[in-house]
Amino acid sequence: MRTLDDVDFSNKTVLVQSNLDVPLHEGTITDDSRLQESTQTIHELIRKNCRVILVGHLGRPKGKKNPDLSLRIVAQHLKKILPYEITFLEELDGQAIRNTPQPGVVVLENIRMWPEEEAVDEEFAKRIATLADAFVNDDYIDAHRNGAVNNHLPKLLPSAVGRTLYKEYQLVQQAIHSPKRPLTIIIGGAKKDKIAVVESALEIADNVIVAGVLANTFLAALGTSVQNSTHDETQLEQARKLYASKKIHVPKDCLAAEEKKAGAKTITCYVQDIPEGYTIMDVGPQTLQEYKELLLTSGTIIWGGPVGVFEIPAFAHGTEEVAHTIGKSHAYSIVAGGDSGAALHSLGLEDCVGHISIGGGATLHLISGKRLPAIEVFNQ
Repeated sequence: MRTLDDVDFSNKTVLVQSNLDVPLHEGTITDDSRLQESTQTIHELIRKNCRVILVGHLGRPKGKKNPDLSLRIVAQHLKKILPYEITFLEELDGQAIRNTPQPGVVVLENIRMWPEEEAVDEEFAKRIATLADAFVNDDYIDAHRNGAVNNHLPKLLPSAVGRTLYKEYQLVQQAIHSPKRPLTIIIGGAKKDKIAVVESALEIADNVIVAGVLANTFLAALGTSVQNSTHDETQLEQARKLYASKKIHVPKDCLAAEEKKAGAKTITCYVQDIPEGYTIMDVGPQTLQEYKELLLTSGTIIWGGPVGVFEIPAFAHGTEEVAHTIGKSHAYSIVAGGDSGAALHSLGLEDCVGHISIGGGATLHLISGKRLPAIEVFNQ
């Protein structure tokens, strides 16, 4: 894998695919940790007298211009955290780029506003390649996705993997393939299509804690009526087969509510006793105690996704307790994904874990035994 140490970028215009997909609330960046992570590669290239062109995305504009998802706000924030000249460009204009300072930083508009990006269009990539002398992929968040930039640019320009992408990839690979035992993997969150991750996790882990929406599928597979809780009816048979491994831990009790909102009527009960019309919102005390015991006796922990509806404070207790327990454990821990990381940051526990990964999807992709397209293209 080519890194910044293997290519001479001195005095070049370098296109850098970077982690720019920051969380927003009412037009304000609520967490800039992804941008902060990206600054190491930027600083290094600037020291080599480079003009750095940042390319990335914000949200999912689906190939259309969307002012609410413009990277202008990211460019404005970078002016606060980088001591360099920052230029924002709405168009892929080579002459405009050549007119910007060198060294300096150029932020291009959200690349996903061009439909050719997600279509992995090679001609579009060739057009992008004309803007620069070299390419660096430093985007771990989207390393598991194919795009015109990350798929084709390494073949069109002198290229390397940036510091953030390399670090994230190496840390997760080590945790997966050379963990201190026992290895416990927590797979939670609001997505129900993670059963393939569970299957692969069982091959490498000693314990797999299944939580969040995915746990509902396993409970339904085991004959529990999960009432109004989201689950995947198409994966029940597969869930039953996986559960037979005896490594999987699912909730025994839960906090259920009439509605998914603050102030809703709630009940704490065993999972088989959920009232009609209720929805599982969080794990219960008995389940939480079991999870804590597993985590405190683990040698390595990989945590991907909250165990409950963390964004609503009334249903955040389980996720907060898991975060505190991981922070107190002696295990080497990797916390993957924005929501899990947000839980740690909100509790002031970010310094109590081994590593907070900025890309949950890419990390789960690796746990699934799949390869990252952004890395593989450098090995071709």
